[in-house]
Parts: sequence; C-alpha cells; structure tokens
Amino acid sequence: MKKTFTIILSIFSVLAFSQPEITQSNIPHVGDHVVIAICSDLVNPGTSGTNQTWDMSGLTETEEQSFTYILPSAGIEPDSFPNATLCGVSWQDDYSNYSVSPSSLSVEGYAVTISPDDTSLIVYDDPEQIIQLPFTYNDTFLDNFSGVSYIPGFGAFPFDGYLDFEADGYGTLILPTGTYNNVVRYHFYREQTNYVGGFPAGTTTKDQWAWVSSDYRFWLLLMEEVFDGISTTPLVWYDKNPYSASTSVNTLNYRSTTVYPNPLRVGQQINITWDRHEQAYVSLVSMDGSVMDKKQTELSEGSNSIVFNHIIPGLYVIKIETNGSFSTQKISVIN
Repeated sequence: MKKTFTIILSIFSVLAFSQPEITQSNIPHVGDHVVIAICSDLVNPGTSGTNQTWDMSGLTETEEQSFTYILPSAGIEPDSFPNATLCGVSWQDDYSNYSVSPSSLSVEGYAVTISPDDTSLIVYDDPEQIIQLPFTYNDTFLDNFSGVSYIPGFGAFPFDGYLDFEADGYGTLILPTGTYNNVVRYHFYREQTNYVGGFPAGTTTKDQWAWVSSDYRFWLLLMEEVFDGISTTPLVWYDKNPYSASTSVNTLNYRSTTVYPNPLRVGQQINITWDRHEQAYVSLVSMDGSVMDKKQTELSEGSNSIVFNHIIPGLYVIKIETNGSFSTQKISVIN
C-alpha cells in the first residue's frame, strides 16, 4: 500500500511539473510578420481544465491577413506612447503600442486609422495589462486601467475599466495547420466605461480566449466576443505559420515612401517612390481589412508604376512588403 501511494504521488509530481509556462520569449518580437487566417466560425472555446485536447481543425478560413511588429518610434505619433517598447501594425493600418517586460505585456495606447488624413489616438495614463508574465495554468490577476480617446473633430473622451484574467486550461491544440503541444489557454473578461462631460456614456465588454504555446511566439488561436451595448461582434483567427520561440528575428525596417497621386482616380496608375532595387509584394487593402489586389513586382530605385484592377471609389491602404522591410500609406480612390 505504501509503495502504491508513493507511485501515485510521483505521478502527480510529474504532472504538476509538466504544465507549460508562458514567458516573455513567447511574446511577439520586433521584426515578426505574422500571417493569420480569419475564420467565419462562431466563437466556441471548448472546455477548460487540465490535459485538454482542443480540436479546432475544422475552422473555416475566409481571408488571410497579417500583423507586423515594429519599433514604436517607426509608428504613428510615437511621442504619445513614450513607454512603449513594441508596436503591432494590423492589416487595417492600425498601430497598437505595448510595453513588454519579463513581468507583463501591457497596452500603452493605440493609433486607429479613420481616413487617409485622420487618426484617432487612444492614450492610457494607467496602462492596461493584458498578460502577467510568466503565467501557467490556474494563474489569475485583475487589472484596472484608464486613459483618454482623442477623436478628430469631436474632442477628448476619458475612459476607465478593468480586466479579469484566468489561465483556465492547458494541453494540446489542433488547428488546420497542425498539432501544437505545451499550450496554455487563457480567458479574460474586459469591461470599459466611456465618459462624456464627466458622465458615463456607454460600456463595452469583451470576452477573449487565447491559446499560447511555450514552444512558439504569438497567439496560436484567438476567439473573442465584443459587446458595444447594442450588438455583439465575434472574431476568430489563428496563426498560419507560427515562429518558434527559439527562432531569431530578421528585423523588418519600417520605411517611409511616397505614393502618388493621392487621391487616385479609378483606372489610374499609382506611382511608388522606392530607394533601392528589390522584389516586393504590393497590396491594396480596404478599410475593413480585405485585400482587393496584391501584386508581386520588382521595385527599382526611383518611381515605380503599378495599376490595380477592378477597384471602386473608397479609402484604402497601400502595403509594400519586401524581404527586410515594409511600408504602408493611406490613399483615397475617386471617380
């Protein structure tokens, strides 16, 4: 009996030490370019607990998009985010500024594209901690945050709120791209109250589930539901080709370029001024994130002409990606 009891204790000890731990090495690095698959599936995070297998192999991709991580100094209005150490640029040309340390991943603020000429700023005076590092199964924390939204033409609007985080499971995640081990799932509930003239003017909430592996950088899978007081907006996406946590980074430089004419007329060629000869992908992206046209081309030093087909009047982002750099610029298309 004593021998059996000892064996059982040994098994539980092994299980306890086998829980994966998420650290700073699993957070995106400057230079990472992450390609994601946005899915049409409903949010269904599955069950929590130990030694889970989350089979998400049936997720349905509807579009491919990306995040690129740069130095905050290469972003928009960097002086508004003096404590940021990492900036994530979305396919919608929005800039998320983070502070990353061995103990946390926190949001310092956002620069959100409204139109080719306008950007809304969200600046935190008390940063919002998204993740406490390191974390493993059963870790929890509660964070309060506050800041101000600056909306062109409308003014400044304070907000505050809280985020309640729990690492509620660990195990194996199966995606359409493969099977991933050493995965921790976290769930957080976020609530934000916005103010106008000193009075509450609406509350938004977010439920988010995310799967992170100790073997990789970035989120393998994310599911969330955002309620704005009127309706709920779901989002499901997964990383199509995760970076190993031990992979070195080939730093991508954010390069300034000139794209003209702006506004661009339908059917008119667009000119891109570049500073060297290299292969590039040039994409025309709508403001909802859809890639309207993407061309592989050879850019040369000086002016380069490109014609995008079948576009209609509206607001777009021109995204230029090479092996070692990227650039974005907002343009409008008119008749």
